[in-house]
Amino acid sequence: MSGFTSDALAIYSLSAPFITMDGGDVMAVLDQRIRLDDLMTHKRKHASQTGHCYLPVSEIFSRME
Repeated sequence: MSGFTSDALAIYSLSAPFITMDGGDVMAVLDQRIRLDDLMTHKRKHASQTGHCYLPVSEIFSRME
């Protein structure tokens, strides 16, 4: 719920076979600030382009402004 440790992110920073979601992501969806399918689209695109498994929803929102 509180995010991911820097060690965990470093281990899976390249070529991660999954996408991570933390409490901020879940709350943004539950608060209807972003749709789940839109959130996942942003996260998949980020993972595909960078190889990184973690993209916080706050960064997605800042890119949208």
